[in-house]
Amino acid sequence: LMGLSYHFNRHYSKAGEWFKKGVALKTDKIYPPTWHFLGWTALYLGELEESKKAFNHFLLLEPNKADPLFSLGLIPFQEGDFSEAKVKFTRSIQETEDFEVQAKATARLADVNAELGNWKKSIVLYEEALTLNPDLYEAWYRLSRVLRRMGQENESNDALHAFERARRRVRPDLHTQTRFPE
Repeated sequence: LMGLSYHFNRHYSKAGEWFKKGVALKTDKIYPPTWHFLGWTALYLGELEESKKAFNHFLLLEPNKADPLFSLGLIPFQEGDFSEAKVKFTRSIQETEDFEVQAKATARLADVNAELGNWKKSIVLYEEALTLNPDLYEAWYRLSRVLRRMGQENESNDALHAFERARRRVRPDLHTQTRFPE
């Protein structure tokens, strides 16, 4: 619980200390989400290998969970391994009926396609993600950038306005332009 408290307050270093203590206990009753949150904590701290190990350990305890699969897609994406990221994001989408998880994984799959220069495919995927969850303001922003690259200025401006509206809805505390991720 201490780890979760620190994690939700974005004190990832302290959270990681508690999660590591939790998974190091000599008991057969480890709470599996401890591994999940250890994975997220390590990811936020940029400890990609430790994050990967924690998420994979969680999947051993609870196979085919969509969120850790999504997380395991973020790691190769950050490392530039787009084919592996694509596999993980696709599996994440397939393993859940939760529209929010499907939306964020689809948006990241669109990011992969954008990185690979598959602009038309990325537009389709961004639109699909935003149909599932119109509050994904980062996806609106990225869609606007891809549309601009494709020379679709009006559509790009519309997506940029949708980004601004969604960000105001989701993060009204942000009054200035910010970098991603927040």
